[in-house]
Amino acid sequence: MFNKKARLSLLWYTFVYFILFLLAIMTGVLLILFSTGGFSVGFRECHLFLKNELEHITGDVTREFDTLSVEGVALAELLTGRIESRLEAEGVKPSELKDHPHLLEPILIDSANLMLMALTKNKSSGVYLILDATVNPALPTAEYSRAGLFLKNMEPNVINLASPMIRFLRGSASIARKMHIDFLPQWQMEFQVTPGDFFHKTINAATGSDLPLSRLYYWNPSSVLARNYEKAMLLCVPLRTSDGTVIGICG
Repeated sequence: MFNKKARLSLLWYTFVYFILFLLAIMTGVLLILFSTGGFSVGFRECHLFLKNELEHITGDVTREFDTLSVEGVALAELLTGRIESRLEAEGVKPSELKDHPHLLEPILIDSANLMLMALTKNKSSGVYLILDATVNPALPTAEYSRAGLFLKNMEPNVINLASPMIRFLRGSASIARKMHIDFLPQWQMEFQVTPGDFFHKTINAATGSDLPLSRLYYWNPSSVLARNYEKAMLLCVPLRTSDGTVIGICG
């Protein structure tokens, strides 16, 4: 019995000494690493790695936004030319667009295919057009209502020319049916605008300006459409006709 207890005590003391020996070795290694800057080298390498990754991500995002800006300006020029041709064929001046609401739907139908083509060729989540006019100017809310289109891409990171997942967010229901595009639950016929929002800000900046479109567009952060829950960065490009009239915006 005595010998058994002695063996257990000896094993216990040996185990304790072994643990203390390991702790001493680990403490020594840590002291050497701290004194030689081993940990700081690791931190510096990690910091440099994260910095490089952040620079790459920033560069990719910047290039993507630059590409979308160029495409947005080109789309604005195409839409303006198409709309101006339609108005000229009807004998209507661009400044008189508000007085001819019956022309809005034909104009939007002409514009819809251009917008759809632009949307399916890039990785943006949507394309929109807002005209400075409303279908029914007699309504009490006409001051804050603007005709237009908003096509939303449900898979913006996938360029699928064969069967893109496009949904209808704003615009006439008859246009959606003609294009065979399903509606989103947040669909409305027209845009709701308010003084000082991205629509009026773009219109006001472009009115009377001699700057080219490439100097008049801007990205509006955290934009939320009326009765819609999603926030987005909206590219805002004015639609300026050859006589200088600003008839709307797109992006």
